[in-house]
Amino acid sequence: TIHPDVVIFPHSTQEVSECAKVCHDNDLPIIPFGTSTGLEGGVSAVQVINSFILRLGRCLLYMTCGWQGGVCFDLMKMDEVVQVNAEDFDCTVQPGVTRVALNTYLRDTGLWFPIDPGADASLCGMAATSASGTNAVHYGTMKDNVLNLEVVLADGRILHTAGEGRHTSQESLSLALIKACNAYSKLDYEELPTLFLEFHGSKTEAKENRQRSLTRLYKLVGEIVSMNGGSAFKWCQDETDRKKLWTARHNAFYAVQALQPNSKVISVAT
Repeated sequence: TIHPDVVIFPHSTQEVSECAKVCHDNDLPIIPFGTSTGLEGGVSAVQVINSFILRLGRCLLYMTCGWQGGVCFDLMKMDEVVQVNAEDFDCTVQPGVTRVALNTYLRDTGLWFPIDPGADASLCGMAATSASGTNAVHYGTMKDNVLNLEVVLADGRILHTAGEGRHTSQESLSLALIKACNAYSKLDYEELPTLFLEFHGSKTEAKENRQRSLTRLYKLVGEIVSMNGGSAFKWCQDETDRKKLWTARHNAFYAVQALQPNSKVISVAT
């Protein structure tokens, strides 16, 4: 077993960043450490072996020199559940939070974190290895359940993989946009803020069972829309009708561009 030279216990992202800068400036390897439940060997200290061939007169000398150790960043002191947004089905955690600790914290919300690799692994380690488990068929792996990561690079720089804050992908059109879409695509949608939803069923499911499931889903969504003051709930299954329903969303860019015919559209990241 190869041991690190130093073990540190940072309590914040900033401390991790500052220590990483020191390691980077002094060519010291970094070993992130969580619960040590992984079997991939990712938390083992590094062993670097360099080989050289030297020429001495007519002789060739083969030499090997090794270096091992590094600095272990034990992240288990960073074990806070920072925020839970039950309405949005998401939460923000520090890297040392384990899956069992998170589910214990979520118990009273009616939510749970479904990824179960077997061991009580840390969320940071599960993200690093894209952990899966017994629930992966239904809920996906870590890559399907992580919205954003705050990452400290080897040189200490901090970045967010999806930008700072929570980012979601939604298919909603504002009042002004739905008006523009009606005008551009010759539609007659009610001019109110509009949300588009798309549901998928199993192609392997028997047709009659799939139809019953969709009917139940239609009624459930309709009830939710009604309970929240929504109106004009439209539902369709036919391919032609679905394409017509999605026309407004698919042509939204061109509808906005048509509002100012002589303007130039500039794409920016938000």
